[in-house]
Amino acid sequence: MALVPSLQAGSQFGKYIFSHDSKYIFCCCGEIIKVFNTTNGELLHDLKGHSKVVTGLAINPSNVLQMLSCGQDGLLIYWDYLDGVRLKASNQHDLHLSLYGIVSINAEKKFIMMLAQTSEHNKTFCLMLWKKKSGAEFSKPKMLIQHCDGAHQLVSFGCSKEIVASGLKHELSIHSMKNTSTKIVSDNDRFNKFKSITCVACHPTEYSIATGLENGKILVWHNFYNEGQPLTSVMHWHALSVLSLEFTPDGSNLLSGGHECVLVRWQIGNHNQCDFKPRMGSPINQIAISPDGNFYATKHNDNVIQLLDIDLKIQQVYRGLTHCNFSSMYSKSPIPSGLNYDPRSRTLVTNGLPGHLQFYSLVMNRQIFNLDIVGQNFVSADSNDQNKYRTEVLCSAISDDGEWLATFEMWDDGFFSPDLRLKFWVYSPEVQTYSLNTTVEHPHDQKIISLLFRPQPPSQQSKKNPMLITVGADFCYKMWALVDDSDIYRSNTRWNCESVGFYRGLDVGCADFSVDGSTLAVGFKHLLTLWDPDSDVVRVTLSNALAEREDILHLKFGSCKSLHHLVCATKKSLISWDLLTLTILWKVDVEISSLVRDPSTDIMAYISNKKTLCFFRPSSAQLVYTQDNISASDIQDVIFVPDGRTKNIVDLGWPGSSQIYIYNSQQQLITLDLDIQKHENQNKIHIAQNLPENSLKSMMAEKLVRDLHVEDIKETMGSTKVGDDEFIAMLLHSNEPVLMHCEKYLSRLLVKKKQKRKIDGGTSLSDKDDSSSDEESASSSGSETEPANHDTPKKRIKKAKYENTEYSYNQTPKPIHDMDKILSKSSDWVKWCASLSLK
Repeated sequence: MALVPSLQAGSQFGKYIFSHDSKYIFCCCGEIIKVFNTTNGELLHDLKGHSKVVTGLAINPSNVLQMLSCGQDGLLIYWDYLDGVRLKASNQHDLHLSLYGIVSINAEKKFIMMLAQTSEHNKTFCLMLWKKKSGAEFSKPKMLIQHCDGAHQLVSFGCSKEIVASGLKHELSIHSMKNTSTKIVSDNDRFNKFKSITCVACHPTEYSIATGLENGKILVWHNFYNEGQPLTSVMHWHALSVLSLEFTPDGSNLLSGGHECVLVRWQIGNHNQCDFKPRMGSPINQIAISPDGNFYATKHNDNVIQLLDIDLKIQQVYRGLTHCNFSSMYSKSPIPSGLNYDPRSRTLVTNGLPGHLQFYSLVMNRQIFNLDIVGQNFVSADSNDQNKYRTEVLCSAISDDGEWLATFEMWDDGFFSPDLRLKFWVYSPEVQTYSLNTTVEHPHDQKIISLLFRPQPPSQQSKKNPMLITVGADFCYKMWALVDDSDIYRSNTRWNCESVGFYRGLDVGCADFSVDGSTLAVGFKHLLTLWDPDSDVVRVTLSNALAEREDILHLKFGSCKSLHHLVCATKKSLISWDLLTLTILWKVDVEISSLVRDPSTDIMAYISNKKTLCFFRPSSAQLVYTQDNISASDIQDVIFVPDGRTKNIVDLGWPGSSQIYIYNSQQQLITLDLDIQKHENQNKIHIAQNLPENSLKSMMAEKLVRDLHVEDIKETMGSTKVGDDEFIAMLLHSNEPVLMHCEKYLSRLLVKKKQKRKIDGGTSLSDKDDSSSDEESASSSGSETEPANHDTPKKRIKKAKYENTEYSYNQTPKPIHDMDKILSKSSDWVKWCASLSLK
């Protein structure tokens, strides 16, 4: 088994659609399709079958329980989205063209309309129509519009299913399916004449087309097939480019979104009447509306989809790894704070929304939350060409126990004095997040380059106060410590600067603590200095003795068996020092971009400029494991996550259970894992129910397994053996409405009554003895019989009641007590369930 680079997270959300009943949202995400539930927001399936980016989705009109997808690999695939499986190979077609979107499907005429790339070199796109033959193959495509844009927002189909429109630059191409003719129109208004079209939407019933322009105006075209110039009407609210337009299914409203982060709902026929949903967090680049018109879904530049109801209230938020699509004014990296690991929540921490840090769970493969650091709302720029100077988080660090978080933020427009701010955050168990403890204005004269907490062994964490080092661009570093700030009114702690370190006026490049926190190594230009962090006194100064006197860019102490080793990297070399003898152990000529240490073993890793990932030990220059072509784009940061590897890959490639994660310039999170396709083929399982993941569904799925005797069933929530207490204690807002499942759930607790057996003489077993007890009547299920007392009139009535029902309890004398035992905790809906009369 060989390890290969595997995409863990970071794929940008693409085209997305609703299911026919609005219960699911299907979203393109790189090479896979994600199926989300609109009720509880859970991810139900990851549909995998394309080898390149998926670009288009559509519901099969012949079978609304099936979905079609197309991708840049040229494949058209049919899916059963309820079971999350791809249909048989006969329903998969290779059209030998890079496909960029499904525009329309006609089941009666058996044709499909899609965007295709005709020339990869010239980046030209066409709108083509494929017709299905009598067999399973498609005929040669027919070209409808020769020149199109590859973005699906610029192509729309509607107008009673007769018109398809496509925008390219400032021209609008209109093709009539009825007349099979194409007309190109443009606006002659002097303010809109050469303004590019950014999005197109066709009215579902009327002959009108809405187009968004780069100047923020929305043009509605009428009478476009009459002779002469078509009529246009203007709707104008947006100050920047309109990025998305969509009509409601009944055509009474038009939704628009853009860079202002505001969703606008226009009333057709009364353009002055608008509804607004402001402060949505990020520019809106796509809008989708459910078939019944009750839900709106907006996709944003930060890789998030928000689900809203008809009252413009947010119901669900679907987040991937948040993308930083706003160009940083102070760093070339999309994540200037780098990658950090929070041991408390087992999440990766990095830059998220502007001025935020995102916490991404590697276990659940989803974002947990965004922590607001700067406390400022996002303000869009005045124009598309003008950059907006924002306060950005440039550095962050988390203590080993996850108790403290340190951040550095900066605002600098190059004209006024910059704002430099160091903040310390403490984890609050009451609110389950970090709260601000200390704010330091201008901690250094210039910006801070890096932050690092001093490690504390578990045996000493209660004895020593935490400490932090900040490395600044002002030729010094500073040590910060937690001190007592209590008075007669309150008990409090705060952070204070304990000491300042500098050496011969040289620039500080990097710093690192030893694993036990007893030694501090700081790189000043080409010199390596060792300090006592308690007394802030330099102990040893080392020089690499290289003729070029290259600056030290990276420093890492060894761990475990390599505690006495220190690895430093310059622009062209990697050097390992033995601190016992203060000599160079080995030196390798290599250009690296990142150096990282595994905290649980003595393994280190670096990324070369050739995008090769190399594992080694500080005690030897011999490589333990290498992986070429780890990423197609530049590497931004690397991190080891303790106990992050699954059991089947522990000690595979390199020793230990720590997993490595790489973040590249395309904002993708990559790791090393087994080949996904081979691994999935060996673990193909049957899905029991297509239900949202909650305790109720797990209990019902377990009952279904017993009834159907299915061996390989996919568990809907970890283990299906959910206890009764866990079922009751489950948060009600995370489940679907009880009305949908209560009767079905109680039915699962019942056992079908077997048919009455005939005895000699033609009488039924129940008529054999009037004086038989309830326990004897249940003996058909295999239970032992016991002597019974004579029936009283009250018992005869009760027995007749149970004999006339279709189901019977396992122990019929006290069915209510059995249900009370299962539903042990009292609540309103449990009482309602108990009052049901099952028929």
